[in-house]
Order: sequence, then structure tokens, then C-alpha cells
Amino acid sequence: MRIRNASLVRLFYFGLLTTSFVFIFSSGSQLLAESQRSERASERAEFVMLRSYFPLQTGYRWVYSVERAGGGLGWEVKVEAEESVSFLRSYHRLSGYFGPNDSRRVRATLLGNVVERGKDGKEYLWYQFNAPVGKSWEMDIAPDNAPACEDGATLTIGARDEVVSVPAGEFRHVIRVDHIPRCVDAGITREWFAPGVGLVRRESTSIAGAVVSELVYAELGDIILPKSVYSTSLLLSSPTYGHNLMPPIDPSKVARVQGTFVVRNQTEGPAELLFPSACVTLQLEVRDAEGKLVLQKLPEIVCPAIVLKVDLAKQPLVVPFSLVLADKDGKPLPDGSYSLTVVLLTSVPHETLRPAARAPIQISSAH
Repeated sequence: MRIRNASLVRLFYFGLLTTSFVFIFSSGSQLLAESQRSERASERAEFVMLRSYFPLQTGYRWVYSVERAGGGLGWEVKVEAEESVSFLRSYHRLSGYFGPNDSRRVRATLLGNVVERGKDGKEYLWYQFNAPVGKSWEMDIAPDNAPACEDGATLTIGARDEVVSVPAGEFRHVIRVDHIPRCVDAGITREWFAPGVGLVRRESTSIAGAVVSELVYAELGDIILPKSVYSTSLLLSSPTYGHNLMPPIDPSKVARVQGTFVVRNQTEGPAELLFPSACVTLQLEVRDAEGKLVLQKLPEIVCPAIVLKVDLAKQPLVVPFSLVLADKDGKPLPDGSYSLTVVLLTSVPHETLRPAARAPIQISSAH
């Protein structure tokens, strides 16, 4: 009886040992698999991060201010279209990056490189965002009207984790790229790239002295920079308007939009608007279905040149307006679909930062 019980005990412990081994092996395999998945996820996140230093999507737009001796105009970069050359490879048409008339086909690779496709079908290397600090390479621009001072410049990763503040916001984990241009007295000297945003600051040199460009506004899909502390709304008397064109035509029967533009503070902190004069004025624009400007109304009154400050923390700013839907010659706008844009003329460094709102309107007349 004792022998049989001993056998049962040994069998019990053997089964327990086997089960434990299977459990430990299974748990170890699961941990290894989880670790591998986590590692792959981390690698994918790193790839996404590297590509995001030069984001390219059709419709993306960046606006930069310029500081230089004697003043300077801002400049704009747009992603206008995507062109596929194969099933796995496509390029985006990038305009304005090296100048107002500059247009090039570029793509950002998974490894963090930015390359241009020339008319000869070859790829030319611009940036290596995966490179470590201190790594240098030569900027190679396609020979189709390449900017002389930038093509062949020596680029070096100067830093990988800077914090940069520009009018469009404060950005972290910024990569700084140092340039040695081919020209002695002209060319880009340093650039800063923020993840998910792209170029946020550029320093250049010219015969007239230093030139500094900073990002003031960006449209990146659903993301608009800078993130506003206020919200705007456009309230119209009706979405549809009609002219009374029954003969004889009475100019007073031309359709008129009655509306209200409202600006509210959407934070718990203070929010102020500054105006260059003692008046709060609006700019009104009407565009047709193709985006063509067909009507613009600017302020008609002259106000004292006194800086006016409006505190949105106390109450919303409400500005009523009226607009006759006729061109400068008094001719009624044709029936069709339009968009009405209202811009509040505040004191800001760039017009794209002014509070604005847009609403669709329809004109349908009685004949």
C-alpha cells in the first residue's frame, strides 16, 4: 500500500514539474514575443518620428516671417500634389522651399532621409535626419535650376534635442542642421526641424547681412499652428440670398448679407486682442465656387491711430456687419455657390494670424 502511494506521489510531483516547465516556457515565450513586438513598435515609432521632421502631405502649408536689415517679406512653402512613379514609391510637389518660384519633387524615406527626384529620374540627397550629432554629408540638389549656394553645401547634425520658440509655438526634440554654403557671402547657415511640423526656423546670410526666417503659421491637415487661445464664429441672417431682378431692376433690391462676427476666449487664462487704431474693423471677402475672389470690402472709415486693447476674458468680442452682394460696379453677383470670409484686422506680425471665419452662402435670384 505504501509503495503504491509512493508511486502516486512521484507521479504527482512529476506532473507538477512538467506543468511548471510548460508554464515557465510558455510565459517566457510570451514575454519574448511581447518584447519583440514592443521593439518593433518602438522601431516603427522611430521611423515615423524620423519621417515627421519633413512631413509631406498634399495641402500642407507653412508661412514664414523674415527679419533682415531694411525689413523683408515673408515666404511660403506648399505641398501641392503627389506623383507616383511606382507602386511603392511616390513624390510630392514642394513649392517655395528654396525661393518663390522653386518647385521640386521630394519624398521622405522611412530611414529619415529627404531626397529629390530630378528630371533625369535620379534621386538627390537633401537631409539625413537619422544621422547622429556631428555626422556630415553634402546636400545634393537636382541640377534643374538648383540654387547655387545650397547645392553642394556641407550639412552637419548640430543637435538632436533642442527647444525652439517661434511665433507658431514652442517645439521640443528639435533637430538643428548646420550648413556651410558654397558661397562665401550668401546661403543657408542653420536650420531647425521639429517633429510633426518640419522646418520652424532658418538662418541665412546675404550681402546685406543676416536673414532669419521663423514659422508663423502652418496648416498640417487637421492641425493649425499656432494653437489659438480664442475661437471664432460667423453668424449669418440666412445661408441663401436672392436678388430681385424683376424688371425694372431696383438697385436697392440687391441681396444684402447681415451678419455678426464673434471672438471668444477658449482658455481659462487671459486673452487680449490689439488693434492698430481706435476702431474694431473687419475685412470681408467673397469667393466663387472655384476660389476666385469676386468681392472684397475693406474698412471705409478712418480711425484715430490709437492702439486699442480688447480683453476677451471679460466678454466675447461681437462685431456686426453688412455686405451688399454686388461687384465694384454695383452689378449683382450671379446665382451660384460662394464662400464668405471675415477677417478681424488686429495688430499681428502676419495676416494669417488674424482671427477669421468662413461660411458658405448661396445666391438664388428671382427673375
